[in-house]
Amino acid sequence: MWRDLREAVRSLSAQPGFTAVVVLTLALGVGVNTAIFSALHGILLTPLDYGDPERLVVLWESNRGLGLEQEPTSAATYIDWRERSTTLESIAAYRYRGYTFTSGDEPIRITSVEVSPALFRVLGAPAYMGRAFADDDEQPGNERLVILSYAAWSSRFGADPSI
Repeated sequence: MWRDLREAVRSLSAQPGFTAVVVLTLALGVGVNTAIFSALHGILLTPLDYGDPERLVVLWESNRGLGLEQEPTSAATYIDWRERSTTLESIAAYRYRGYTFTSGDEPIRITSVEVSPALFRVLGAPAYMGRAFADDDEQPGNERLVILSYAAWSSRFGADPSI
Protein backbone atom coordinates (compact mmCIF):
# COMPACT_ATOMS: atom_id res chain seq x y z
CA MET A 1 0.00 0.00 0.00
CA TRP A 2 2.85 2.39 0.84
CA ARG A 3 4.48 1.69 -2.51
CA ASP A 4 1.22 2.50 -4.34
CA LEU A 5 0.74 5.69 -2.34
CA ARG A 6 4.35 6.79 -3.06
CA GLU A 7 3.86 6.09 -6.78
CA ALA A 8 0.59 8.10 -6.82
CA VAL A 9 2.25 11.09 -5.11
CA ARG A 10 5.21 10.89 -7.53
CA SER A 11 2.98 10.84 -10.63
CA LEU A 12 0.71 13.62 -9.33
CA SER A 13 3.68 15.85 -8.47
CA ALA A 14 5.05 15.28 -11.99
CA GLN A 15 1.88 16.83 -13.48
CA PRO A 16 0.91 19.83 -11.27
CA GLY A 17 -1.77 21.13 -13.67
CA PHE A 18 -3.62 17.82 -13.74
CA THR A 19 -3.22 17.50 -9.94
CA ALA A 20 -4.74 20.97 -9.42
CA VAL A 21 -7.74 20.09 -11.62
CA VAL A 22 -8.28 16.78 -9.76
CA VAL A 23 -8.05 18.41 -6.31
CA LEU A 24 -10.33 21.29 -7.35
CA THR A 25 -12.89 18.86 -8.81
CA LEU A 26 -12.89 16.77 -5.63
CA ALA A 27 -13.19 19.87 -3.42
CA LEU A 28 -16.06 21.21 -5.52
CA GLY A 29 -17.87 17.86 -5.42
CA VAL A 30 -17.50 17.54 -1.65
CA GLY A 31 -18.63 21.16 -1.14
CA VAL A 32 -21.72 20.80 -3.35
CA ASN A 33 -22.72 17.53 -1.67
CA THR A 34 -22.29 19.09 1.77
CA ALA A 35 -24.41 22.11 0.80
CA ILE A 36 -27.18 19.96 -0.69
CA PHE A 37 -27.26 17.64 2.33
CA SER A 38 -27.31 20.59 4.73
CA ALA A 39 -30.27 22.13 2.90
CA LEU A 40 -32.17 18.84 2.71
CA HIS A 41 -31.44 18.09 6.33
CA GLY A 42 -32.74 21.49 7.43
CA ILE A 43 -35.85 21.31 5.23
CA LEU A 44 -36.88 17.67 5.13
CA LEU A 45 -35.14 15.69 7.86
CA THR A 46 -35.32 18.03 10.85
CA PRO A 47 -38.67 17.84 12.65
CA LEU A 48 -40.71 21.01 12.93
CA ASP A 49 -39.90 23.06 15.99
CA TYR A 50 -43.46 22.96 17.29
CA GLY A 51 -45.08 21.04 20.09
CA ASP A 52 -46.52 17.77 18.67
CA PRO A 53 -45.66 18.49 15.00
CA GLU A 54 -47.11 15.12 13.95
CA ARG A 55 -50.55 16.43 14.95
CA LEU A 56 -50.44 19.47 12.63
CA VAL A 57 -52.34 19.41 9.35
CA VAL A 58 -53.00 21.96 6.61
CA LEU A 59 -56.53 22.25 5.26
CA TRP A 60 -57.18 23.37 1.68
CA GLU A 61 -60.18 23.68 -0.53
CA SER A 62 -60.18 22.15 -3.99
CA ASN A 63 -62.12 22.96 -7.13
CA ARG A 64 -61.81 19.95 -9.40
CA GLY A 65 -63.95 21.61 -12.07
CA LEU A 66 -61.25 24.26 -12.52
CA GLY A 67 -58.42 21.80 -11.87
CA LEU A 68 -57.40 23.50 -8.61
CA GLU A 69 -56.23 20.97 -6.04
CA GLN A 70 -55.01 23.37 -3.33
CA GLU A 71 -57.06 26.53 -3.25
CA PRO A 72 -56.71 28.93 -0.29
CA THR A 73 -59.69 28.80 2.03
CA SER A 74 -62.07 31.76 2.25
CA ALA A 75 -62.67 33.53 5.57
CA ALA A 76 -66.26 32.27 5.66
CA THR A 77 -65.16 28.65 5.17
CA TYR A 78 -62.50 29.04 7.88
CA ILE A 79 -65.10 30.36 10.34
CA ASP A 80 -67.48 27.55 9.41
CA TRP A 81 -64.75 24.90 9.92
CA ARG A 82 -63.70 26.48 13.21
CA GLU A 83 -67.23 26.53 14.61
CA ARG A 84 -68.41 23.13 13.36
CA SER A 85 -65.32 20.91 13.53
CA THR A 86 -65.62 17.97 15.89
CA THR A 87 -62.46 16.13 14.83
CA LEU A 88 -59.87 18.90 15.10
CA GLU A 89 -58.75 20.23 18.45
CA SER A 90 -58.25 23.77 17.15
CA ILE A 91 -58.12 25.57 13.80
CA ALA A 92 -56.11 28.65 12.86
CA ALA A 93 -55.77 30.57 9.61
CA TYR A 94 -52.93 32.41 7.92
CA ARG A 95 -52.41 34.32 4.69
CA TYR A 96 -49.22 35.77 3.21
CA ARG A 97 -49.32 39.45 2.27
CA GLY A 98 -46.87 42.05 1.06
CA TYR A 99 -46.68 45.59 2.44
CA THR A 100 -44.50 48.65 2.07
CA PHE A 101 -43.03 49.74 5.41
CA THR A 102 -42.43 53.48 5.53
CA SER A 103 -40.41 54.40 8.59
CA GLY A 104 -37.06 56.08 8.34
CA ASP A 105 -35.23 57.24 5.25
CA GLU A 106 -36.34 54.68 2.71
CA PRO A 107 -39.50 52.58 2.34
CA ILE A 108 -38.91 48.84 2.28
CA ARG A 109 -41.05 45.98 0.99
CA ILE A 110 -41.87 43.43 3.65
CA THR A 111 -43.62 40.09 3.54
CA SER A 112 -46.11 39.58 6.31
CA VAL A 113 -48.44 36.85 7.41
CA GLU A 114 -51.95 37.70 8.52
CA VAL A 115 -52.93 35.16 11.16
CA SER A 116 -55.90 34.30 13.31
CA PRO A 117 -55.32 34.64 17.07
CA ALA A 118 -55.33 30.87 17.54
CA LEU A 119 -52.26 30.29 15.33
CA PHE A 120 -49.70 30.62 18.11
CA ARG A 121 -51.67 28.28 20.38
CA VAL A 122 -52.10 25.73 17.56
CA LEU A 123 -48.36 25.77 16.82
CA GLY A 124 -47.43 25.78 20.50
CA ALA A 125 -45.21 28.81 19.82
CA PRO A 126 -45.16 31.36 22.64
CA ALA A 127 -44.12 34.94 22.06
CA TYR A 128 -40.45 35.66 22.76
CA MET A 129 -41.40 38.95 24.38
CA GLY A 130 -44.74 40.55 25.05
CA ARG A 131 -47.84 38.58 24.16
CA ALA A 132 -49.31 36.69 21.25
CA PHE A 133 -52.71 37.60 19.85
CA ALA A 134 -55.77 37.11 22.05
CA ASP A 135 -59.19 35.98 20.81
CA ASP A 136 -60.56 39.52 21.33
CA ASP A 137 -58.00 40.83 18.84
CA GLU A 138 -60.00 39.26 16.00
CA GLN A 139 -62.83 41.76 16.47
CA PRO A 140 -63.34 44.54 13.88
CA GLY A 141 -61.25 47.61 14.66
CA ASN A 142 -58.23 45.62 15.82
CA GLU A 143 -56.65 45.20 12.39
CA ARG A 144 -53.54 47.20 13.27
CA LEU A 145 -52.01 44.77 15.75
CA VAL A 146 -48.58 43.44 14.80
CA ILE A 147 -46.19 40.81 16.08
CA LEU A 148 -42.69 41.29 14.73
CA SER A 149 -40.42 38.41 13.85
CA TYR A 150 -37.24 38.20 15.88
CA ALA A 151 -35.21 38.98 12.74
CA ALA A 152 -37.22 42.15 11.96
CA TRP A 153 -37.16 43.27 15.59
CA SER A 154 -33.41 42.86 15.94
CA SER A 155 -32.32 44.13 12.49
CA ARG A 156 -34.78 46.95 11.79
CA PHE A 157 -35.47 48.11 15.36
CA GLY A 158 -32.15 47.30 17.03
CA ALA A 159 -33.77 44.80 19.45
CA ASP A 160 -35.28 47.71 21.37
CA PRO A 161 -37.52 46.18 24.08
CA SER A 162 -39.84 49.21 23.98
CA ILE A 163 -40.93 48.37 20.41
